Amino acid sequence: MGVKPWESGIIDTVNVWKFNGYDNIPLMLISDYLGLKKSIDLLPHDKVSETYWEIVKDDTEKALEFISLQSSTQTDLVILLLNTLRVL
Repeated sequence: MGVKPWESGIIDTVNVWKFNGYDNIPLMLISDYLGLKKSIDLLPHDKVSETYWEIVKDDTEKALEFISLQSSTQTDLVILLLNTLRVL
């Protein structure tokens, strides 16, 4: 406590990823910017729910596969992002 930002060796990247805006930047934009490999494009969070409920009406198994693929891709991207930031 009491450490001024310019006295710390830690860089808070939240303002970098927001590009000095007010909204959070989607994970897909950050991964594209850093050139991280991804198996599929992630849907925005508000679209995941809508898509899931549309698919689950027809095929429950396909809906579960969709959600698991979205989840695993997001997890992989976060791990890649953390490893990339450690190198920087």
